[in-house]
Amino acid sequence: MINKPIHDLGAWAEDAFSGLCAAAGVTRNKSVQDRTGWDYQIDFPAVRIANLPADLQPTERTARVQVKSKVRGKPTVSLKLSNALRFAKELTPCFVVLFAATNSSLPVRIYARHFWEDEIAAVLKRGRLAGDAKDLNKKFVSIGFNARDDHTDDLIEWMESTLNRIGDRYSELKAHLVRTVGMDDGSIHGSISFEEADLEALVDHQIGLSAEAPLVNVTIRQSRFGIDAPYPIISGKPNVSLMRSHPIACRVRVRDVSGKDLWLDAQRYAPSIPGLPDALKKVRIVADFLEILLPGVGDGKIDLKIDSQQPMSLARLRNMTTLRLMASQGPLDIQLFDRGRLIFAADAELPNTDEPWLRSLPDALTCLEIVAIDIAPDEFALSFTDIFKAWDDLVHFNGLVRGGDMRIDAVVDRPLADLPEGHSFTLFDYLNIGGWTLMAVATRPIDELKTEGDHLIISCGEPRVVEAMVHRGCGSEFLNDLLLMYERAVGDRAHQLELFGGSYRTMAARLTG
Repeated sequence: MINKPIHDLGAWAEDAFSGLCAAAGVTRNKSVQDRTGWDYQIDFPAVRIANLPADLQPTERTARVQVKSKVRGKPTVSLKLSNALRFAKELTPCFVVLFAATNSSLPVRIYARHFWEDEIAAVLKRGRLAGDAKDLNKKFVSIGFNARDDHTDDLIEWMESTLNRIGDRYSELKAHLVRTVGMDDGSIHGSISFEEADLEALVDHQIGLSAEAPLVNVTIRQSRFGIDAPYPIISGKPNVSLMRSHPIACRVRVRDVSGKDLWLDAQRYAPSIPGLPDALKKVRIVADFLEILLPGVGDGKIDLKIDSQQPMSLARLRNMTTLRLMASQGPLDIQLFDRGRLIFAADAELPNTDEPWLRSLPDALTCLEIVAIDIAPDEFALSFTDIFKAWDDLVHFNGLVRGGDMRIDAVVDRPLADLPEGHSFTLFDYLNIGGWTLMAVATRPIDELKTEGDHLIISCGEPRVVEAMVHRGCGSEFLNDLLLMYERAVGDRAHQLELFGGSYRTMAARLTG
């Protein structure tokens, strides 16, 4: 009926909404005390699923609705900010329905908005702008409607389909929106202030030259929609300040006067202070035991940090030994690469480390690598001190593992009617070093077997390790394991010449004794 006046539009709108619910079979319960913004709580009937037990059947879908009315003008409403914030944060679905009359008369258009991403964002931003105001019921937020929000002919059906479209994870998705909307640029930020006199000390701390930063004032704030909360989360001077820069992976190439290269993985540390004067700029490069300090002005510094008692992997021992030998030859060319690009190069000299024992280390390390490199447990580590303490035994063990050509000249008690047969012989031994035992079984080919008078002469080729074991403890504890490895290596003995029962230690003692 056109232009029929409506004398109490507010009551009429609520009754009309109730009637629409009744017509659609939707349960509605009117709010008795309208203090939290909703006028009706409605329950959409559950859809029964065939052949599904009762404990798995879905229940009614509940929503809360605020019914507004307007006698004339544009389709907009004002909600109390306190009520709007409840609608935004309430995990139950919330709708705002506007009955817009024509000059307090029929016809009436029905508009509706579901509180979802856009509505939640608008309300939460208005709440952030309100700061810490306590009278939120006296502040308002405006909700506008357009032609897409006109549901005069399908209000209840549209509300139900909206909930069905979002599905069973409604509460979870809405909670995620409430937590994240307006946080696109991060929610926490802060500022740090310090004394100008402490700037150099702060740089040293950031690149790892000191354990703690000079005490500074720290302010940390929470932000949403780019708007800071009225009060900081933290503000003050901490008891302890740690402000290390994040290292950047790079590679260091060390080249000696002969052109030999050594590549090391490294970390580059630089201060993260904007506008730093050149005189205070420093870059620190740490490549395991090699440390390089590059100031913004003046000469750099290079240090070789060696702890002879620190256990380390064979690879680290090898790199450290190689670098010390390279340094003993003269100046080094130090180059720094970042993602394949050369960013720094300079000549540097390290303290002279040309000591007699140093030149013997590569051979000793090769012996250890041959035995242990493929089978040693991850925790296997030795120090330079461990190697020095076991040096005599290591030299002896090296003879088994990688000794040169061997010639045995033995005097026989009586002439040999026939020469012994054999193409090779196999020997075993163990080395105790740094709390570990290294066991090896090595075979040597027989290159020549002949007699000269009462002499039996055997010439042998270089050894090849065929069995090995690395274990914590002493070799005498694992002799049975070593003998089993020897037996496995010898096999059926068809082409083996057995010397001194396979014991390299016994053979070496007899031949040199």
